[in-house]
Amino acid sequence: EETKNICSQVKVDLRLPQRRHFLVNHEHKLLYCWIHKVASTSWIALFSHLANRTHIDEYYREIRILSPKSAEELHGIITTKDYYKLIVVRHPFERLVSAYRDRIEDTSRFTSQAWIYVPRIFALTRPVLNRNKIFDINHNQKLSIVPTFQEFVEWLLVIPPKKYDVHWNRYSDHCKPCAIHYDAIIKMENFSNEKEVSVMHNMELELLNASLPHLQRTSGGPTDYNITCQYFQQLFSEQVSALYEIYSMDFEMFHYSPQLYINCAQNKS
Repeated sequence: EETKNICSQVKVDLRLPQRRHFLVNHEHKLLYCWIHKVASTSWIALFSHLANRTHIDEYYREIRILSPKSAEELHGIITTKDYYKLIVVRHPFERLVSAYRDRIEDTSRFTSQAWIYVPRIFALTRPVLNRNKIFDINHNQKLSIVPTFQEFVEWLLVIPPKKYDVHWNRYSDHCKPCAIHYDAIIKMENFSNEKEVSVMHNMELELLNASLPHLQRTSGGPTDYNITCQYFQQLFSEQVSALYEIYSMDFEMFHYSPQLYINCAQNKS
């Protein structure tokens, strides 16, 4: 009911999201909207287990196999009460920092996000850099120079949110809670054993040898409040407020507050 109230107060896109944003299990009548950096790898593994898949392929191949096969199939699922529909979220700012750490800052491996977006970030924040200085051509095109979190945020603040990468796009855009009624909204930060048992019961999975995923560690440790605050110390409070405006529907819809991280930020003198 509260979700409906929030959706009614703003102009929202009620078109269905892409079918590849979902995993479906027809046997157990489950529909799950996966979100990067919210234990999505583990949830995909769970759905692979439910589908009796003994060999789990690369991340996006599993999504292709487990997602609805057409927009019509997705529409049929979301318009029936027969399927248990769930979405899993975490604090939007903690997810944002986790995505930055994993896809931009971590230079131990190549990521498509670094390859695509870092030159665009530096075009805004350090225009004198050219691509040859940014990437190490002798080491699998990994980053030689890493944009700071502040530079990453500066860039986010000037591009249309609808063009955000799937690793930091808004929950409201990715899973469309204004267009789809979710039976369960799981907040990973306070996903207790008691709540897990309740969700398992509603998903009718109690008798299976399965457990629900919890947050995994990002390379370098988990992205919790303390880690997130360290990164937000690079920002001015005005930048955090502007970032909040972009993700405000996610905050309001899922009962998160930006205040802790506004407090972490610097005040302009």
